[in-house]
Amino acid sequence: MNHERLRSWRDSLSLTQEQAAELLGVHRVTYTRWETGILPIKERVLLACSAVCKTGPNKNSVHKPIIKAIEEYKEAYKYYFNSEPTGKHLVFTPWTAFKYGVFDLSPDNEDV
Repeated sequence: MNHERLRSWRDSLSLTQEQAAELLGVHRVTYTRWETGILPIKERVLLACSAVCKTGPNKNSVHKPIIKAIEEYKEAYKYYFNSEPTGKHLVFTPWTAFKYGVFDLSPDNEDV
């Protein structure tokens, strides 16, 4: 994974550089240097990125606000529509930097 792919990985999880650094257990400056290509990216970092993708965001502490927003959205949806939400939905996440996210709320999707 080169620095462009590292950025793509971070964007796919809707993380800030600070959140990505926290998730990988490094200082934000180190992460920024990897992403800009100043520092080479070590194999263990690539393995960690792979592991985060496999475990999904619900297993990581930086995603707790997103999980909270999704749960509140599901409750409101069920209240107003008398059914569980399925498929992709735009969810307002006021506790995160990106404010909105599109999430697949299908029952068989384990990422949320």
